[in-house]
Amino acid sequence: MLLRNREFMNYSIQACQDKPCRQDIVEAIVNRIEHMTNRFSRVLFIRFDLRYPAGYSSREDNADLKKFINGFSTYLKREGLAYQYVWVREQSREKHQHYHVMFLLNGNKTRKSWNHLGRADRLWQKAIGVESPGLLQRCEGSRSGERHECHVLIERSSQSYENDLARCVEWASYLAKTNTKGYAPLNVREWGASSLLCC
Repeated sequence: MLLRNREFMNYSIQACQDKPCRQDIVEAIVNRIEHMTNRFSRVLFIRFDLRYPAGYSSREDNADLKKFINGFSTYLKREGLAYQYVWVREQSREKHQHYHVMFLLNGNKTRKSWNHLGRADRLWQKAIGVESPGLLQRCEGSRSGERHECHVLIERSSQSYENDLARCVEWASYLAKTNTKGYAPLNVREWGASSLLCC
């Protein structure tokens, strides 16, 4: 089902009549954010994108992403960090698909994204078998060109808690946009999420 209104489940989302969002993906995002913020008094929200280098012959399936998710999940478990995630696959006119990713970490144990994103960058390079730093793009700018951190620490005790929660849902709802989806080969998934029963 497609969402064409700016509000869903009492949150603002990046949807409008001519640029709808997919309801199933928005629900997965909200469910995981609410699950983590109910479970932990602090949650670290992180947004990043994964791309392939120019001239690279990528696989048409999501095997590279699966390797990355498995590697990053193993790293987070070793660090003792509970987590949840949502990813989406997109492709427009470029040769390769790319991925938008949201991770949520136990913010009582970690409050910044830099070390985690450095490790994630190396794990993505390892997954695709290429040594090329920077293929993980940190989402540090808004559409209007303003600079901001690629993470938000959502703290239940903070006066900005409700605003931070709403900001993260609205920011992550970008993953649910229908534009640049629908180009995956037959039987190749266009999005996925961690199980709420694990991690």
